[in-house]
Amino acid sequence: MMEANDIPCVLVPLIELKPWLRKNVKGETEKYEDQKWAVVPVSESNKLSKIEAQIWLTIYNMFSSQDTNRKYEITSFRK
Repeated sequence: MMEANDIPCVLVPLIELKPWLRKNVKGETEKYEDQKWAVVPVSESNKLSKIEAQIWLTIYNMFSSQDTNRKYEITSFRK
């Protein structure tokens, strides 16, 4: 997964773009969770959504192994 499909290079742009967040016509922030869009209260605007947390955990778990770190070469493209 790491070498053939380069999954980290697929997941990082997702974290940057955050397609699970949007602004509605009223200017309120909405998050996509549980297969629907819901308005996010201001007090919860800094909390991670389930989707974003899963992506962060996937990246963390991919790089937490010594074996993976040896095999995955960080090139100028991957930086």
